[in-house]
Amino acid sequence: MKYELLVQILFTLLAKSTVTVKYLSEKYEISPRTVYRYMENLELAGIPVVRTNGRNGGFSIPDSYRLPASFFTEKELLSVKNALLALLLMLLLTACGGVEPPPADYVSPEDGFRYAKSQLVPQEQYLYDQLLTGLKDQADRIEGLYPDSAMIERAIRAVDRDYPELFLFSGTGQIETSYLGDKALEAAYIPDYAVSPDQRQTVQAQIDHWMAEFQAGLPASGDQWETALYVYQYIIDHADYAVVEDNSMVNIMVNGQGLCGCYAKTAQYLLNGLGMDCAYITGQAGGETHAWNLLWIDGVPTWMDVTWGDPVYEGTDPANGP
Repeated sequence: MKYELLVQILFTLLAKSTVTVKYLSEKYEISPRTVYRYMENLELAGIPVVRTNGRNGGFSIPDSYRLPASFFTEKELLSVKNALLALLLMLLLTACGGVEPPPADYVSPEDGFRYAKSQLVPQEQYLYDQLLTGLKDQADRIEGLYPDSAMIERAIRAVDRDYPELFLFSGTGQIETSYLGDKALEAAYIPDYAVSPDQRQTVQAQIDHWMAEFQAGLPASGDQWETALYVYQYIIDHADYAVVEDNSMVNIMVNGQGLCGCYAKTAQYLLNGLGMDCAYITGQAGGETHAWNLLWIDGVPTWMDVTWGDPVYEGTDPANGP
């Protein structure tokens, strides 16, 4: 959050009878969701913000609290703004020095095979674990992050690659950074979810049903090569390539179609669940972004591309494959 902007929004409320979310969003070039966050912070600061619903609704401050717009000249008003801002910054300096950098010697707890996490430095793994905890709880906002956007982006990308079972997370989100002057104090990550909390249990039940049918045909031998081949063929037999909105395995397990990322995440989920190390890999193929898998069969690293094994490919002759 930018505290200078918070003060500007306060004075906008003081100068007008009612202010809409749309007006504040357009005036200060912020999202409607961010407008609500600023209103919450004004309320926490003791400002009596009143919300009115309906066609002509919006936010306001009671007349008994609002100063008349003509009380100050423009120059005096600017001086008051600067004084209030300086006081606010002083209070913030006293109360908070910002989030400390993650420990350079951080050791992340083991949680199965997580290839993308293993490619991060310890400080990024610390952020990875913070983000993972928030995503598992389906938090609307994951706060208290060290304000390094590049590190946060690498960490969240690694979580998305390592946890196909987090189907509720779309893989995207926004980073918001709080500043004190030019100094970044802390960051928050606002995830975009593909599945709402109300839908989560229903979708999980559909995945469990798909898994029960998948497990019924597993090779009895336990041979890793046969197991990998079974996973490969099962996905091909139960899915068609199609353009969808995201790379979630839900597209394959519930809807029976998906992009290359959907194929790769489904294979990763199945193989990891069967005790085989399998990673989600992305890169370029034919000049386009593509996803496939790297798995270890009896300790030997092996490439597997389920998408390119599927003869059904949208917009082409099914006999040609993707």
